[in-house]
Amino acid sequence: MIDHFERVETVSPRRHRLSFPRILRSEWIKVFSLRSTWWLIIVTILANVAVSLGLLAMVTWWADPPLPIEPDLLAGFTRLSFIVVQGCSVPGQALFMILCILVVTNEYSSGMIRSTLIAAPRRIRVFLAKGIIIVVLAVIIFGISLGVALGGGYLMVPSNSTLDMNLTSDISLQILGGFLAMMALLGLFSYGLASLIRSAGGAIAIGLTLILILPLFIQMILVQTGSSGSLALWQEVVLEWQWYLPSLAGSLVLYEVLPVSAPLGPWESLGVLGIWAAAMLILGLFASRRRGV
Repeated sequence: MIDHFERVETVSPRRHRLSFPRILRSEWIKVFSLRSTWWLIIVTILANVAVSLGLLAMVTWWADPPLPIEPDLLAGFTRLSFIVVQGCSVPGQALFMILCILVVTNEYSSGMIRSTLIAAPRRIRVFLAKGIIIVVLAVIIFGISLGVALGGGYLMVPSNSTLDMNLTSDISLQILGGFLAMMALLGLFSYGLASLIRSAGGAIAIGLTLILILPLFIQMILVQTGSSGSLALWQEVVLEWQWYLPSLAGSLVLYEVLPVSAPLGPWESLGVLGIWAAAMLILGLFASRRRGV
């Protein structure tokens, strides 16, 4: 009788062990059971579309054809896909980073992570499942944003406009596909950062500093010093190495004509962002395995 009960105890846990598809499904349910997820998705899509259409209206009605400023920076503004993507990236990066961080930190703050680890003790499977959810979120949010903004752009732009409306050319496909890949990698970077910090406020502060504040600070320095004459050696180094920051790494895939200061090609810059994301994911996974719940 004792042997029988011992045999049942050893077999039963195996029988009820969660498979990876079930873990993936449970993570999906947890993410979308939060009101903050829905609100941030809606706000991000609306902000992306509004800024994209506003930028498109400004280029089309106020500067059609576009003003003759530096061609390496503004050549893309003759193309509908580039204008829409630039509009989506302005609010999209910050809002999507906040969403990805909250997806992780809300689980720790609510204590739901304990139930997750009891059901699935192997943290790497939970970590991988949540990363897949982040990538799917990026494709859904920015796929809808691009679709609505491009559709609205076709209705807004007059028939005599000089904008390139072709969305199937090689450069347009590079811009649109590269943008989706860039946002997915940025989401994974934010996910790794949140797993490392585990504090919503701290992770958002660090993320927004890297994504928004630091690039703006660098541009302010370069513009202020560049207006008085040639740049110093350290300023030229900063001008070149700014493209390795998480916020700018990957953005070169959106350009038809690369800026003069860019040291990387379009897909090389996307690879740099992939390295940032991979490094942050490794740090986040290592921290989650070393810490307790």
